[in-house]
Amino acid sequence: MATDSLSLYLGTWYMLSTNVKPRLAEELSHLEPTVQELDTVIFEGRALQGVQETHRKQLRETTQRSKELARRGRSIRNRLVGGLQMAYGVDSLELLGYGVQPRLQQKRKRLTKEEKAEKERLEKLEKAAADAGLKV
Repeated sequence: MATDSLSLYLGTWYMLSTNVKPRLAEELSHLEPTVQELDTVIFEGRALQGVQETHRKQLRETTQRSKELARRGRSIRNRLVGGLQMAYGVDSLELLGYGVQPRLQQKRKRLTKEEKAEKERLEKLEKAAADAGLKV
C-alpha cells in the first residue's frame, strides 16, 4: 500500500535528517539547504498522513453506514414481500407486478409401472456389475 511505503520513507528520512544535523555546523555545512529541504518534505509527508487518516476514518464510517443501510433495506423489503405474499398467496402470479417471483409449484414426474420396472432392472444390473468389479 502506498501509505505504508510513505511511512517507511518518512521514518528513514527523519532518522537521516536527525543524524546529520549535529554535524552540519562543523564538517557538513554545505548540506544544510538539503537537510532543510528534506525537513520540509518530512513535515509535508506527516501532514499528508494526517489527512489520509481522516479520510480512512470517514471511509470506515461510510462503509459501516452502507452495510447497516443494506441490512435495514433487506429487512424492510422482506417484510414487504411477506405482506404481499400473505395478501396474494406465495404462488400468485399477481406478485410479478411488484417485482417478486412467485413460488411456483413444480410438478412431480411420476414414473409409470414400466419405467419403475426398467429402473429397478438397471439398478440390479449396476449392483451386479459393481459386485463383479466392473465399472459401469
